[in-house]
Amino acid sequence: MEDLITECGGFGKYQFFLTMSIYSHKIATGWSMLQMTYAGFIPAWYCVLGDQMDNSSYYTNDTLRQCSINNNYTGHRDEDCQSHYFDSHARTIITEWDLVCDRKWIKATVTSIQMAGVLVGAFVAGQLAAIFGRRRVLYGYALFHSLMNFGAALSTAWEVFAAFRFFIGFGVGGILVVAFLYPMEFLPIKWRTILGVLPMWSIGVSMLALLAYLLDDWAYLHIALGVFGLFLATGYFFVPESVRWLALRGRYEEAWKIFESMAKMNSKIPPKQTRAVLEQIYKEDQEISAKAKEYTYRDLFKGRKQILISLIYCYSWFMMSCVFYGISFGVSALSGNLYLNIFLLNTVPIPLTTATFYLTNRFGRKLTCVALLILGVIPSCGCLIVYFVVPSDSRGMWITVLSMSATMGVGPAWGVIMTWCTETFPTVIRSLGYGMVNAAARVGGIAAPFLIDLDNAPFRSYAIITSMLIVGIILLIFVPDTKGKLLPDRIDTITSSSTKKAGVIEMETINGKNKSSVDDITKKGHQNNNLNVSTIYGDDSNKSRPNDEGEDVDDDHSNPVTVYRL
Repeated sequence: MEDLITECGGFGKYQFFLTMSIYSHKIATGWSMLQMTYAGFIPAWYCVLGDQMDNSSYYTNDTLRQCSINNNYTGHRDEDCQSHYFDSHARTIITEWDLVCDRKWIKATVTSIQMAGVLVGAFVAGQLAAIFGRRRVLYGYALFHSLMNFGAALSTAWEVFAAFRFFIGFGVGGILVVAFLYPMEFLPIKWRTILGVLPMWSIGVSMLALLAYLLDDWAYLHIALGVFGLFLATGYFFVPESVRWLALRGRYEEAWKIFESMAKMNSKIPPKQTRAVLEQIYKEDQEISAKAKEYTYRDLFKGRKQILISLIYCYSWFMMSCVFYGISFGVSALSGNLYLNIFLLNTVPIPLTTATFYLTNRFGRKLTCVALLILGVIPSCGCLIVYFVVPSDSRGMWITVLSMSATMGVGPAWGVIMTWCTETFPTVIRSLGYGMVNAAARVGGIAAPFLIDLDNAPFRSYAIITSMLIVGIILLIFVPDTKGKLLPDRIDTITSSSTKKAGVIEMETINGKNKSSVDDITKKGHQNNNLNVSTIYGDDSNKSRPNDEGEDVDDDHSNPVTVYRL
């Protein structure tokens, strides 16, 4: 499939347009996911007793952020506040529903409810995308997400708002799963890593920071996001379905038309035998799946190697999500301007994120990801040191700088592992695998507000961050790199051989270069009228190969390679 895409222009205008159209949905998810960094902002507040709201004498350091104070009029000690005065023009859910003191737990709970929605949405989207296709699922989720934002803006109680945040999270979870793997299936090998480089998430968070500053109202922010989401949903009318999904579903006529459009926009001529190749891909998959069932999440845990990889990826995504969102949701606890901190927290990593496109192609996914995580663990260790050696009144600037430095490593590393993970899972379970690790990430997001509490337990939080990053670095060392390898289409082609066999032309990619082009093969196949696609196995004497009738000699199929045989 990669060779057909390359022959139709590789990363040309078609891929650029399609990637931007699909991946721009991540702008909305970045904005939506971190909406609570503003909506949950706690401004300075004062304890008020009785009807003394207008009595400015109450607004002193003695009543600042106090849940009970001495009543000078009645002589009662530690009298509970009957209301609270918020010294800010910002309209957040904290000021809207008085979520301080005995109601302060509601903020973390709403955030976790949102992340629970992301978990469920990601889990369901993986299965739906495998059954109904990437296009319908992505744009269905996008429309649902927009409508839920409009609903949230009309909430009249925090319980209603929390329910809408769950459904907003559900939409975000589905979009995150499909919007990444969808364009990946149109890209040649060299350009897959571009999805981890594009700063769509940072653009979305920057839009959040700007509009939060301008609107200063949690409800208006939700309405603005809903309108933006409706605009993105119009892509349904011009973005095609995944050509890989169509081919494996036997809809190769539709896939052929997409290749025609792709080649035309890229000023190329589609390979003459494209239809034959697509039909053969479908037939091969049918032969293999005839004895099987519909792919489910259970297929991600078959075989020792696949189980190990799946578990390591799950922990890695859990860890990165917990660290990233823990710091992001706690941005209001950092010193400095809230809006500027929200902006910087997600824009500072952009240069390093952009550099990962070169780094992953030059040094591989594994080395780049591990190096970035090391870059993240160093400043988190620095935060622990600051709490030991720097006086409390001087820590603010140091903690803010080091926290942002930690996300500068973790954020780009997450982008790298997105590509790395997606390249590992075969097409038939890719959406399931990506949905699973996204679900693990959402569990990390659910736990983040409680595990990493920068407002009330900063030292413990940075100790947890440091420990989780170190464990993740060690585990990822055991996952094989995918640099320069073809995307596997079936479960039995997760690994591939690099051996040669006389009389066959292997469509394998070594270091990002094709051994033979589709045009060369189809030309010879047309001349000989004998184009055939089959699967061979390693050249070692103990491995099976197809005989002259295309039948396997033995049952050891550990290293299959899809080839074109003339």
